Amino acid sequence: MSSLTVKKHAFCSRFFVACCRLQYSSSAEKVQEQGQKENFRQLKIAGVHEIKERIQRTRFQRVRQPPRHLKMKVDQDWTNVWPTAHSFKWSVVPFPVRQGHVKNLAENEGMIPEKYGNLELMKIPNFLHLTPLHIKKQCQALKELCTPWPEGLEGKEINRLFPLESETNDYCFASNNIRDPRARNVTVKFDVAHLKLTKAAKRKISSSSWRSL
Repeated sequence: MSSLTVKKHAFCSRFFVACCRLQYSSSAEKVQEQGQKENFRQLKIAGVHEIKERIQRTRFQRVRQPPRHLKMKVDQDWTNVWPTAHSFKWSVVPFPVRQGHVKNLAENEGMIPEKYGNLELMKIPNFLHLTPLHIKKQCQALKELCTPWPEGLEGKEINRLFPLESETNDYCFASNNIRDPRARNVTVKFDVAHLKLTKAAKRKISSSSWRSL
């Protein structure tokens, strides 16, 4: 290959590279102008584009607040602190509580765990929402919806106007669920004389009741 052909090839390659650069710069300018018109954010690459120095933001340091029971007043209304039934919160209860089991003296220095982060206290239901002051406030709120007991409804008159009697049972026990399946049983009592049945109907009811027993 002669020197003339080598120079020709070198010139062609340089000319091709120059054309590519010119085309790239023109297309980049068009894209930049189009992006400015359409308000699109551009991807700026370090070393290719001029990048402004970022302003360093100061990080916000969160200050941990002390537990609420340390800031509570002695005469604070407990009904506002614990208005309804919910899980145990160690940061709100102002008195010391311990719950749990210790296997040996090496575990927790042989002491029952305190209320901080105690899952055993969160499992069982509590009655911190049923203090005498809570019940008094609830009765005062329900009193506005109640009507006075009518006069003359005493003794047999009550049984004549209200022949049905229902009996329900509530159970309280330490468990992770306050619902007891035994509380679903409801006993309904009524006097057969209020049904105004015939002798045959009374005989059928009495025989069916004896069979159920």
